[in-house]
Amino acid sequence: MASAAILATNMADGAALSSSGSLAGSPVSRLKAPHVTDGLWLSSTAGAGWVKADLGVDRAVDTVALPGLNLTGTGTVRVRVSSEAGGSEAGDLHDATYGAADPEFDPDYRMAVVLLPAPVMARHVMIDLTDGAVAAPGAGRLVIGLREALVYNFAPGGNLGWNDLSEIERARGGQTLAWLRPHYRSTTISLPWVDNAQRWGLIERLGRVNGQSNDILLVLDPAHDSLPQVTVWGRVTNAITPSWTGLPDIHAVQLTVEERL
Repeated sequence: MASAAILATNMADGAALSSSGSLAGSPVSRLKAPHVTDGLWLSSTAGAGWVKADLGVDRAVDTVALPGLNLTGTGTVRVRVSSEAGGSEAGDLHDATYGAADPEFDPDYRMAVVLLPAPVMARHVMIDLTDGAVAAPGAGRLVIGLREALVYNFAPGGNLGWNDLSEIERARGGQTLAWLRPHYRSTTISLPWVDNAQRWGLIERLGRVNGQSNDILLVLDPAHDSLPQVTVWGRVTNAITPSWTGLPDIHAVQLTVEERL
């Protein structure tokens, strides 16, 4: 199991987005909306579509994710990462296509997560979606950025599970009635060993900038055979209050992250 990693700044939110076309009421700007399932960007081309993000200048990038994908197991996701010199479609820094058999894409979790082995200086990210079984391929969010691996991984006992928002009521006749609502994931991890640099860097930023309102991408195991299974895009829901452990330059903190719907 590899050390968990956190992406705290989503560069896609400040990028100029364009697409192959959008259905009426489903513009590409929805990929910047905070709620993933509230409305997707939907391609106007049956079975295919692409989206581009222009970061403005070359920036260090090693992570691309698409939460809220509506592709099936027959779909593919092609991710191209390009430098300013290469142009928006070159894929000179990274160019790969992922299907349901790859760790990067899992239709059951409606997400694609691409982790580059090392940061590259990129200006352009282009994503092609194809799926003959879907009339209008699309996604709910675009995430681009630079992740940071934990120097010391979270302690044993961390959890990752599902929460059901359905309303359950017992009828007078004894029957159980259910008003179905969405399910979402949440995870709580304890970091008993946080070195000084990461405490005043990444963890301080999570509290000072992200807080409980700006989403992060938490990858619990970057070496997992299904990255979407162990990746949560959502907000930290607890107060981030690092403590001194009594050991020189070692701190401790707990994080709870709830998946954004």
